[in-house]
Amino acid sequence: MKRILHGQKNGLSDLHKIPLEALIKFKGVGLVKALKIKAVFEISKRLQSQPFQEKKQFNSSADVFQSLQALLGNLQHEEFWILYLNQSNRLLAKKCLSKGGITQTVVDVRLAIKPAGQRNYPKIY
Repeated sequence: MKRILHGQKNGLSDLHKIPLEALIKFKGVGLVKALKIKAVFEISKRLQSQPFQEKKQFNSSADVFQSLQALLGNLQHEEFWILYLNQSNRLLAKKCLSKGGITQTVVDVRLAIKPAGQRNYPKIY
């Protein structure tokens, strides 16, 4: 595992990107072990991306980060998401407003404010 991690620029954060064929090329890693490694990453990704709880309360930016990390953390492009919260910081809805390029995305602020003013929130998904 040390040899596999040493070959990655960002350590664990890039490990999930290694193709199965590349894992097999490491000494001591056969098809079965490579499949197990890939399965662990897929299971952890699915566990982290559990759907939002409708009554989820956000008390800090760390709570928001933790909730969106699995969804946005490994994207190869920029996305702008908005979370609609009530006065108790409970999640009412979330929506992707923009998908952009590698380094930026553009958002029309009116698209973010209009649903909040009309209380016409998108569904939580």
